[in-house]
Amino acid sequence: MVSAAPGGRRGLSASAIGVAAAVVLLAWGAIALSIRGEYRRASDGAFRDTANMVRTVEAQIAGRFEAIDARLRFAQALHERDPDGFRFGAWSGIDPAGDIPAGFVVGLDGVARIGAKGPVDDGIDRSGRDYMRAHLGAPGEDRLHISAPIRARSVDRSLLVFSRPLRRDGVLVGVVLLGVDAWSFSRLYLSLDIGQGVISLVGFDGIVRAWVPNPEEVVGRQLPQPQAASILAGTPQLSQRMASVVDGVDRFTTLRRVAGQDMLVAVGLPAEAVLAPVWAGAWRQAVFGGALSLLVGAVSAMLAQKRRAAGQARAVLEAAVGHIGQGILMVDPAGRVALVNARAIELLGLPAGLAVPGRPLRDIIAWQAAAGEFGDAPPPETRYGSLSAAPGAPPDLHERVRPNGTVLEIRTEHLADGSHVRTYTDLTAPRRAAESIAEARDRAVAAEAALAATIENVPHGVLMVDADNRVVVLTRRALEMLELPEELGRPGTDVRALFHAQVARGDLAQVPDIGDGTRMALAERPAVIPTYERALRNGRVIEVRSTVLADGRAVRTYTDVTERRAAAQAQETARLAAEQNARARTEFLAMVSHELRTPLNAVIGLSGLLLDQGLPEAQAQHLRLIREAGDHLLALVNDILDVTRLERGHLPLQEAPFDPRQTFGAAVQLMRRQAEEKGLTLAFAVAEAVPARLVGDAARLRQVLLNLLGNAVKFTDAGGIEVTLTLLPETQEGMVRLGLAVADSGIGIAPEAQARLFDVFVQGDSGAARRFAGAGLGLAICRMLLDRMGGSIAVESAAGAGSTFRCTLPLRRAAPAEAAAAGRPLRVLVAEDIAANRLLITHNLKRLGHAVEAAANGAEAVAAVKASADAPFDLVVMDVMMPVMDGLAATRAIRALPGPAGRIPVIALTAHGSPEAAAECYAAGIDRFETKPIGPDALRAAIAAVLEARGAG
Repeated sequence: MVSAAPGGRRGLSASAIGVAAAVVLLAWGAIALSIRGEYRRASDGAFRDTANMVRTVEAQIAGRFEAIDARLRFAQALHERDPDGFRFGAWSGIDPAGDIPAGFVVGLDGVARIGAKGPVDDGIDRSGRDYMRAHLGAPGEDRLHISAPIRARSVDRSLLVFSRPLRRDGVLVGVVLLGVDAWSFSRLYLSLDIGQGVISLVGFDGIVRAWVPNPEEVVGRQLPQPQAASILAGTPQLSQRMASVVDGVDRFTTLRRVAGQDMLVAVGLPAEAVLAPVWAGAWRQAVFGGALSLLVGAVSAMLAQKRRAAGQARAVLEAAVGHIGQGILMVDPAGRVALVNARAIELLGLPAGLAVPGRPLRDIIAWQAAAGEFGDAPPPETRYGSLSAAPGAPPDLHERVRPNGTVLEIRTEHLADGSHVRTYTDLTAPRRAAESIAEARDRAVAAEAALAATIENVPHGVLMVDADNRVVVLTRRALEMLELPEELGRPGTDVRALFHAQVARGDLAQVPDIGDGTRMALAERPAVIPTYERALRNGRVIEVRSTVLADGRAVRTYTDVTERRAAAQAQETARLAAEQNARARTEFLAMVSHELRTPLNAVIGLSGLLLDQGLPEAQAQHLRLIREAGDHLLALVNDILDVTRLERGHLPLQEAPFDPRQTFGAAVQLMRRQAEEKGLTLAFAVAEAVPARLVGDAARLRQVLLNLLGNAVKFTDAGGIEVTLTLLPETQEGMVRLGLAVADSGIGIAPEAQARLFDVFVQGDSGAARRFAGAGLGLAICRMLLDRMGGSIAVESAAGAGSTFRCTLPLRRAAPAEAAAAGRPLRVLVAEDIAANRLLITHNLKRLGHAVEAAANGAEAVAAVKASADAPFDLVVMDVMMPVMDGLAATRAIRALPGPAGRIPVIALTAHGSPEAAAECYAAGIDRFETKPIGPDALRAAIAAVLEARGAG
């Protein structure tokens, strides 16, 4: 609704035409100003929003680029320090299911050398890839290269390849790269609600790296290069309205270059959506303006004949002014209301009938004063000043806050004829928005103060510097640790002043240089600042850690590690002492082993030879008792040594091809006599699916079964024992899993004893230990041996109900060559200084079908090998400890011989079963290491393993 003063004369006059023209011009001017203001506010808001978003997106992308580049720089440092030992570790962030699914070290020939899991040869030639061309084309530059999206077959994803050159002694030797999921940059912003807006990452090569929304349709697309590389023209950021070359949509767009990279980030909001409210309002105002112009023109032509036309024109004028968003009040030269719109009455809160044409403005001001619009004070003079102002006086602009909180901007324009126009603009919403921003700023300041208080109370010293190397925070704890004066901790202090103060005192003389011979790495901002420790003048030791943030700021912490370092040193001392004790125990056990095994070897072996000679029964019985006592003592020595070596992880496994039916069947047959003497049945069943030949340590597997069978016979008084061998499902390609079960009908094991049954020196219960004797080592050795082989053992039992022990045995399938490795008779030389042992080994070799010659020391063995040119030996069985020349020296002498004689396979026999003794043997050139005493089965397996290894080589 608009109130206007009634017209005057009926006839057409110059003054009437002037008034009509002035009204039309005023209306269109108001409409144009309103539309222009709305357009400017909408476009400025759009550019402001896109600028804020593009800065945020650019900071996030630059930070992510820097994080990935930091990994590559770390990889450069590792590779330069140890090229052959370089591997990707957890620091690389490589995860096949994550955002960095791949990483490679690529040689100059384009072939990958190292992958995420170690050495790799995937057969892919990468020499033509853009990152290889970039680095090979500029071999002297050390820069980060980011490729266009590449489809990686290994992970079935599009990747952006981040790469840096690798050098060795300053020479380019390859490229290290990390493959980053190309869609990961788009996924960062898919959740943002930007309507029909667009967020994009485009290289100066014109290739799209990220696009939101619908990345699958655009990522990897080639755009015209001027759109990407030249549009910024040297400026870091540009906002303009442009049409997209991708979809043709007109958008308000802000582009920003990614820091340090030939890429730009763009955020665009569709112009159609941004300007829709503007064009809607403009359309309504244009309709009224156009109608006003037409009607006023018609009225001007017909005013002399039709007074009605003038009324219609006034109605249109009133409608046009009534739809303007601002309040308008026109006052004639006499100080009376000439025109007022509904918006002005609404903003001023005037009652109906007060602001009408012809009403003096002073009456309206007086009513406002009476209504308390100006508070308790009289109306300010500014309210009346416009009535007395000279025609054409400068505009008056002021603000007023109404009692209801509405903030009004009041502008008064003085016209040449003495009249004036007042406009009222509601500033309440913008003012409240500004207050909200101020409150948010105050909250941020309070939060920063709380953070500073928190940092001040942590037990570490903290130093934070801004991008210009000025101190932001230096806590009191840091000042105390570094013994610096308080004035150096004031915000704004150049961080280099802290270093200079410490250098002047000589505090940093023992600190390692960091970066080009300077200790001021924090001020220079390298990609990675290593963590280091330094000793203070008071004897304390601090750890210094530094982190460079994406926005250029840096944080350094100082932690007192004096106590932690002392504890670590004490722990290291204790560890070294424990290792020394363990070595002393091992050496003692090795000595005891040799002193016991050597005579036992003679006792057991010679008693066996005598038993084979058909002696009278009384003598044979005595020999059997001697043999059984020797076997028992040897088993105890072996068990103690095995437990010691297994606990230290030093028991070697001797893998060779073997027949599981024969190996386990022989063990069963060995125990059959003991079982039958107690009236027990002993059954052995093998599934048909069990392979005929496998590769493993047959002697240790036989030891496991003999321990289980020995316990089963010992703890079973009636019934029987059943051994079953089955094939279990495979869990790893190329491996075979056998299931070995030993079930008996013996005394069983109580549930409370089963939990500790496989511990060292433990038996089922104390009563069983007294009744059946034993050291309690058998099951512990079974468990440790199977653990070493990658298998397992478990028991199912109840007191009085028998027991079943189940083992899983992971083994490797034997190749055909391994299966027939030891099938022919051999010519063997035996070197042994003890006559009894020499006789025993010779006898066992002849039983295996081999021809044997003997030597009493290493010198004789070397002479025999030299003299055997016409009929060379196939194998040498060498004792290690011999007079004149020991086995190690003899082996070295044989290896120095020319021709085939220097390549004869050598098997070492010794009572020293330690890992150190085995290492010495292998270093001397011995092919296989076996401990005494050795029976025919173990000797056969050792020969087969040596011949198989020589045949494969």
